[in-house]
Amino acid sequence: MNYKDIELTIAGKKRKFRINKFDARTGSYILYTVMSRFLPSILQLKSDAETITDMSKVVNPEDIVSSIAMSEDEFSKLQTAALQVCEEILPAGVTPVLDTSGNFAVIGLEKEAVAVFVLTAQALVFNLSGFFGEDGLTSLLSGIQQVTPSQSR
Repeated sequence: MNYKDIELTIAGKKRKFRINKFDARTGSYILYTVMSRFLPSILQLKSDAETITDMSKVVNPEDIVSSIAMSEDEFSKLQTAALQVCEEILPAGVTPVLDTSGNFAVIGLEKEAVAVFVLTAQALVFNLSGFFGEDGLTSLLSGIQQVTPSQSR
């Protein structure tokens, strides 16, 4: 599948967006970035979980957050790459979410932090899920699925 359509409610109105696949170079960069941030924490949790039966003794949220923390510039670069593959589906056709300068190109999205975060997360999950096998990344990021809107294909 080369794209996925989703629906978001923004300011009380349902809007449709299309998430396209990353090009190979962008996908490689994103995969490297995500894996270098998340994989050490995941591997540590897995090894600790094998020796300790009570996960509350293993999982320290502060440790996880500090191991995946990004600078504002790093996060901005990751988010821009994710949003560059997103388009809004309008009656006249599709419009890129970001213009070539990285500014919002669709009306009203620049003030909608939750919608922008959901689009970012959905673009990452859609584009990276193939690297982790069927439903592998979705399982890892199941918390994101709880805050995402309903999806349509």
